[in-house]
Amino acid sequence: MAKVTLNDLLELSIPERLVIVEDLWDSLAATPTSLPVTEEQQRELDNRLREYEAEPQAGQSWARAREDILSELSEPPNEK
Repeated sequence: MAKVTLNDLLELSIPERLVIVEDLWDSLAATPTSLPVTEEQQRELDNRLREYEAEPQAGQSWARAREDILSELSEPPNEK
């Protein structure tokens, strides 16, 4: 198998490069346990889990969170 360089990849069209990026991302997502988590990230995950277990109804559904985010993004910026 021939070695592909960054320059080789940059010569591809944007749609071709996007396919490669998607394929690489999918390969990473397929094995999430092989991606290391830093100590700081692990502490944050542990804190969030504790908060959820202490009060599981405190949050909101993904559908509601997404709706709120999209609503905020579609609002014009505040003028001061």
